[in-house]
Amino acid sequence: MAVKSSNKIGIVTVTDVNLVAKLQKAMLTLYSQARHIAISSRYTMADFPLPQQVNGSAKARQNVAGQTSESADQTCVRMEETLGVMSRLEKSSNTIDEIISQIEKMTDLTKLLVLNVAVKAARAGETGREFTMVMEEINNLITTTSVSTQQISTNIRAIQKDIHGVISSIEKKLLSDHDSDQARSTN
Repeated sequence: MAVKSSNKIGIVTVTDVNLVAKLQKAMLTLYSQARHIAISSRYTMADFPLPQQVNGSAKARQNVAGQTSESADQTCVRMEETLGVMSRLEKSSNTIDEIISQIEKMTDLTKLLVLNVAVKAARAGETGREFTMVMEEINNLITTTSVSTQQISTNIRAIQKDIHGVISSIEKKLLSDHDSDQARSTN
């Protein structure tokens, strides 16, 4: 039973992380497009003098460009907040990984204890048969725990990899946009 539930948890967790990654990718694309439109609009409005009759319309468009830029800036703030959340998820998954390591150590120690009791039960002969049956059940539990722990560990490592990928992607995008903004402002 423990194996099936950990599989479901792992599948749900991996699915959630994949959905978050897709959402973040879409956010990055929208953010980039909005930012480029806003910057282009600013430069277009600044570079071309407009006749009086079109001036009101141009100002309205300039306001829209300003609002778009503000929206892009808000998106940037949200992306930075998302980075914070992803970093906390990464830390949590590292903590879970440490706990799994402790469980694996306890499982290994329990296996040694079962082996030691099995030797003593064999020496006890007929009296030790009851201990042998109990040890077989304990050994089955150890095996199930070990398999479940390995599956959880595999899922956690996949989540950690996905989280690291999302963090790297967002950081690269933020740096790229920051560098683009600086290059445009120096021109």
